[in-house]
Amino acid sequence: MNLGWYAFFIWCIVLVGLGNCSTDNATTEPDCKKTESLNLRARHFLFTLPDSAFQIASQALQVPDIDLCISGKAESHEIIGIVLYHQGVHQESLRQLLQAYELFNEIADRQKTAEVLNQLGLVYYNIKQPELAEQQHQKALSLFTELKNEKGIAYSYGCIGRLLEKKKEFSEALTYQQKALTYYQKNDDKSGMATILENIGSIYEDQNDYATALSYFTQSLQLTEVVGDSLSMIVNLNNIGDNYRKTQQYKKAIEWTKKAVELASRLKDKYQLSSAYKDLSKIYG
Repeated sequence: MNLGWYAFFIWCIVLVGLGNCSTDNATTEPDCKKTESLNLRARHFLFTLPDSAFQIASQALQVPDIDLCISGKAESHEIIGIVLYHQGVHQESLRQLLQAYELFNEIADRQKTAEVLNQLGLVYYNIKQPELAEQQHQKALSLFTELKNEKGIAYSYGCIGRLLEKKKEFSEALTYQQKALTYYQKNDDKSGMATILENIGSIYEDQNDYATALSYFTQSLQLTEVVGDSLSMIVNLNNIGDNYRKTQQYKKAIEWTKKAVELASRLKDKYQLSSAYKDLSKIYG
């Protein structure tokens, strides 16, 4: 995170704290529509211009009487938490997401609670707490199953499948990913399909089946381009570059990995940027 962006982040957090000290809530109608509008705009930019998403969600937390707009406040914290997760600021991301979880739970919004649980699982995995990560994903799956939310079920399956992959339980991991893919295909959710295709490619790559893995990564990249999911595009660019490195096609590996570096730098995705630089180091080595 560059110094200018970090300074802005700290400034926003300070203002959020100050905003919550207002004592006029009892005499003013809550401006929840404005909060909802800002959050909707922030969501729009979440995977294409994450800096803008962060700024707009932070503005939403400054709306007068935000404490009376519980759902809107929770949504803002969730969006900020997701952006910070991709920026690699995991502890602050965790804090924001836990606030969102508590607020959604307070108003008994089970769907949003489940969504946040899955996001918490991703953060816990990245701070090396896989057991906690699995607990969050299993809780989310249970809630989505009760709600009969097929997209939520699919996303949860995908997350659990990735955890199984990391434990090298490849057969079971593939089963979970294929279940997820079936749900996404049924709902024509191209973004979800892209995520699962990338997950499946990763499973085949772990088993050294590079040709099959490349096919899945390429399909996933094509879908992320269709839906305009720039953050997921970085993952696929990195995967394709690494696949070429492992098959000793070094010129192609450099070409694709540099594309990942460029996009990750623009979107400040520190995790994927770090991964791309590591891959370039391996290629040149």
